[in-house]
Amino acid sequence: MIFRSVAQAWHDAYQDVFITKSRLEPRIRSTASCDFKEIYSAELAKVKSKIERLHKPLYDIGMYTFAPSDQIDNSARRNIESLIWSLFVKSVGSDFFYSITETQRAITLCQYALVEARYRLLSGGKHKYSQRELGHALGLVHTSYARKWKKIFEKMVGIYLELANDALIEVSSVVEKVNASYKEVA
Repeated sequence: MIFRSVAQAWHDAYQDVFITKSRLEPRIRSTASCDFKEIYSAELAKVKSKIERLHKPLYDIGMYTFAPSDQIDNSARRNIESLIWSLFVKSVGSDFFYSITETQRAITLCQYALVEARYRLLSGGKHKYSQRELGHALGLVHTSYARKWKKIFEKMVGIYLELANDALIEVSSVVEKVNASYKEVA
């Protein structure tokens, strides 16, 4: 196995990665050490090619979530916020009748949901924001937040996590194929 995970392959595809001979040596024994970086780069090129052929929403979500921080585009973030917001509104349907103040709070919550979902994916499910912090961001006490806004926030985070998972699934076939080819060699 050359890649530990699809997320790691996505990240490495957009970052200059220093690969050591010891990482690949069990898989590629007959190659000179100077060739290991080229081999790894060639495999990353396959991953990157698949990523760049994804539909724009999945590409944006994947890049925001898994690419190195210096590769994150602010316009992509705004596109993701709009996508999450529109999917949220669509999911609640005709039940979505809020005042202007509540709508502004929901949009703010959507922005926090984006950061929260990314953090959960990269930290193994840990939460970034407490109810108190989210309540404060909305200008509410945390008990008011928990009563009305927590479910909305979790729904937005869930939408994001589902889309990020869809992006990973699209790329996983290439990563699995690369990993399988190195298992055969080992």
